[in-house]
Amino acid sequence: MFRLVKNISILVFIFACAFLYTNEAPVVAEQQPQAKRFSVYMNGKISRFSSNLDKVEDALKENGIIFNKKQMFPKANAELIDGTQIFLLRRGEKFEFKEFAVAEIPVEYVDEPTLEYGARHVIQNGLPGIDKVIYKVDENGIRKEIGRIHKIAPEKSIVQRGTKDCIMTEQGLKHYKKKFVANVSAYTIEDGNGDGVTSIGIVPYEGVVAVDPEFIPYHSKLFIPGYGLAVAADTGGAIVGNCIDLFMYDRDRAWQWGRRFIEVYILDD
Repeated sequence: MFRLVKNISILVFIFACAFLYTNEAPVVAEQQPQAKRFSVYMNGKISRFSSNLDKVEDALKENGIIFNKKQMFPKANAELIDGTQIFLLRRGEKFEFKEFAVAEIPVEYVDEPTLEYGARHVIQNGLPGIDKVIYKVDENGIRKEIGRIHKIAPEKSIVQRGTKDCIMTEQGLKHYKKKFVANVSAYTIEDGNGDGVTSIGIVPYEGVVAVDPEFIPYHSKLFIPGYGLAVAADTGGAIVGNCIDLFMYDRDRAWQWGRRFIEVYILDD
């Protein structure tokens, strides 16, 4: 009896240990800081490295790079940040630094539907930035640009762009000269005049539409929501007034289109 109780006690202890082990909180690995990438200009070549250390000199030492603190830029004790460029000179060479205004000012355009198409209105004038240019001067006094650092980033200009009477298409904003509600259907090559060409003598393709040329002149550029950009290049006996027939390769798709009353846009040429 005593042996049975003892065995049961051992089993309870084993199960308890197993339960505690399986329910123990997982050990979370300490997240390592992301390595910072830097490049080193040395002996006419650029080499790229990475380091988790915080100082330029420590990152150079870590990567086995020999340097002279008096012949380098930035300084050895400068902070290492991602993208740092480090320049190391040989004996007899020296640095020269000059600052130049950045001529190109970025422009951000903001569409303004109340402004006439093509109009521009500046709401914020940008400012040029400043680049610090690094030159290497050799023992013969020959100067060569070896690096450029963006010291002050340029401030962008913000310009309102007139988009009155414009419609967004698959090719971007397009200006239209007229819009109207059209009775729009679809047709395929089998529905044409039988000779495989449109009324102006071209082989139809998706983007060709049949119109009443007295209502929409031939060669007019159109935008038809759900169909896309199109050109008026065909006609038909039932196409009168605001009726438009869209050419499609697939008869099932043409049947699915059916007949719709939608707003159509005649675009500027």
